[in-house]
Amino acid sequence: MADHAHAILADRPPHVAHHFDSAEQQHAAAKLGMWLFLITEILLFSGLFVGYAIFRALHPEIFTEASKFLNVKLGP
Repeated sequence: MADHAHAILADRPPHVAHHFDSAEQQHAAAKLGMWLFLITEILLFSGLFVGYAIFRALHPEIFTEASKFLNVKLGP
């Protein structure tokens, strides 16, 4: 059994990981993974920006007061 598995892995190109059947399958999985990563990043940061916009619209006086404590030298 182990010899059969080793023979299958020996036929595979060295750049194909052991858990993929072909380079095409590996490439498709990598593309899918990258798209999922990008979508989750978009969802995360859009949620943060929407939350900021909502709080800024609901409580503008707090943001105005807090801006007085910002240090311009630490910003850049």
